[in-house]
Amino acid sequence: MSDKIVNVNDWKYTTLQYLFDMRESECASYEKARKAITERKSALEDEIERYANKMLQELNKPWMKLNETITKQEKQLHQSDLTLEKTFILPTNQVPQFSNGNLSEESISKMFGSLVNRSNISEEIELSKIKSYDTDVLYTNPICPINDQTLLIGCAAEKVLKQVTMGKKCKEINALQEVQVSSIIAQSSGKQFVDFNPLIPKGIFITDKNEVFVGLREKTTNPFVIDRYSERQVRHLDSHSRTRHIYEFDENQKRLFTVPSRIIASNLNIHVIDTEDEDNGRIITLDFPGNVKWIYNGHAFSKYAFCPNDFALSPQGYLVVTDTYNDALHFLNNQGDILLYKSLSIFGISLPCSVAMDFKSQLWVGTGRNKTKCAKVHVLSMFK
Repeated sequence: MSDKIVNVNDWKYTTLQYLFDMRESECASYEKARKAITERKSALEDEIERYANKMLQELNKPWMKLNETITKQEKQLHQSDLTLEKTFILPTNQVPQFSNGNLSEESISKMFGSLVNRSNISEEIELSKIKSYDTDVLYTNPICPINDQTLLIGCAAEKVLKQVTMGKKCKEINALQEVQVSSIIAQSSGKQFVDFNPLIPKGIFITDKNEVFVGLREKTTNPFVIDRYSERQVRHLDSHSRTRHIYEFDENQKRLFTVPSRIIASNLNIHVIDTEDEDNGRIITLDFPGNVKWIYNGHAFSKYAFCPNDFALSPQGYLVVTDTYNDALHFLNNQGDILLYKSLSIFGISLPCSVAMDFKSQLWVGTGRNKTKCAKVHVLSMFK
């Protein structure tokens, strides 16, 4: 992990660029919403006109029938040879009356639509630290809670995967040596072994339907250098481990990833942490055909470059992303909007490099070692 110094002018330029991008992005959102309202208005006007014409046609039928009956009776009465004893049947049918519909704001809103806030959830997120634990590894990444007491932690640099319990202290139960674990996910049902040789698996995600998304790259001494022979992809496997789709290039045949190191697939979205170099990365979200929906490059007011090492999905559907060098968590909604940028320094947490959420919706955050004897694991509660 490197130390970085940011020039003030660079920060000012970055901030100005952020404001420019925000104006451009929000102006596009404004025009999109304005166009949608205008189109909705036009569509409803057309529908109202069609409905009104239909009602007029329905009204016309009884009136024509009644008018025809009245006309017939009038002709008979004007006949000169009409006897006084003639009995007439007077028309009794009546033309329907029109009853006004409800034109209240509430009823119109239900029919027309309404404006909704895109990012109001940040006011409802509140973090607090429950406990911290010392570990005996260089860094805790990846991390995977089995329950509220048992945890799997990996450290690729030390080639170890450990099972630990979290009581008063972090206690090792078991350890698997000489393995470089890049990603862990808990799975209730069995999954057969899949060999991706000669490619190296990085991030992995298993859906509730037992389908697998795995990030792959070729074997190379420098994973951040890409040439025409490079293979950087996310592969989608079905429940029988057969390849369903490979995501590697966009619709313009441009490479999607440098190193797809973490993956979450949910709600027709494929979220990928793309590690571009040791200190920098981004979030890329694809749809299932493989089109890029949005890219998140970090918060403009961060001191250092965005370094996402891990992320988790909340029950509410937003991403919680670690930002290692800025000692922060980013909360993103399903459209890639920043809901909350939370510095962890107030909790005494530095270098967050892994994150996971347990069944209690508690956040487990693993860190690197920075001027301390060991990496740590922190448990955070998240109110919403």
